[in-house]
Amino acid sequence: MQIGRYRERVTIEAPAKTQDRTGDQRVTGWTDPRQRWARIQPLAPGAEALEGEQIVGRQAYLIAIRYTPELTPEHSITCRGVRTQVRSVQHPEPRGTETTAVCVETTPPPGSARR
Repeated sequence: MQIGRYRERVTIEAPAKTQDRTGDQRVTGWTDPRQRWARIQPLAPGAEALEGEQIVGRQAYLIAIRYTPELTPEHSITCRGVRTQVRSVQHPEPRGTETTAVCVETTPPPGSARR
């Protein structure tokens, strides 16, 4: 592992869940923020989502951090001011030195206008 490749700071958050009266669990926010150094690589093409009556593009990223076995697709990673949802997690290094996650943005980057 080359530490110098991890140049950007990211925040990893776990979902805060509450139970409603029927016993169903809902995500009501995010908790347990942890900061990590990461390598971020935009992936193409991004995912698309339907918002209102428009199809809106969502950028996908490959985010690599030091080995973090507790990272799951339930987590959120904020990078470059953009919140992303973890879609998949892999541990490609056989010695457990790195964790990679494919993430899709859930909020637009600062300064971008979504119509």
